[in-house]
Amino acid sequence: SWKGFLDLLRSARLCGHHPVLQPLSGATLPGWKPSVYHVMLILGLSAIVISCCASAMYTPVEGWAYLDSLYFCFVTFSTIGFGDLVSSQNAVYSYQGLYRLANFFFILTGVCSLQQRQRFLGTPQRHQARLAPQTRTLRPNARLGQALR
Repeated sequence: SWKGFLDLLRSARLCGHHPVLQPLSGATLPGWKPSVYHVMLILGLSAIVISCCASAMYTPVEGWAYLDSLYFCFVTFSTIGFGDLVSSQNAVYSYQGLYRLANFFFILTGVCSLQQRQRFLGTPQRHQARLAPQTRTLRPNARLGQALR
């Protein structure tokens, strides 16, 4: 009985399927990829939610206005970092360890969500390179007359 079960597990692993997780593995939708628009929407909304939650934390703890806190989140998450607002500059906070941990996680998740969104968008040069016609390139070690082909 155990041998048959182990053989079943081995054969399932060799085929790339897990018998318990098969419905969750995407095997039911071969070739499925998420829509670019859905991914962008999710990343954008997550950046907004993280910014609003972080601003709600920064406003009472740092003594900033809520809009200043949102500005700090945008500047920090987008890695611009002007330095006009800096968190954790007071000498003593109530629950200092918890605040610094929350500060770290808010900044980490905010930066990751915005950077992934920017990475997903790509740069204009990348899109132009895809649309531009293929150009002839120089071959290495070619003489001047034979350089273009």
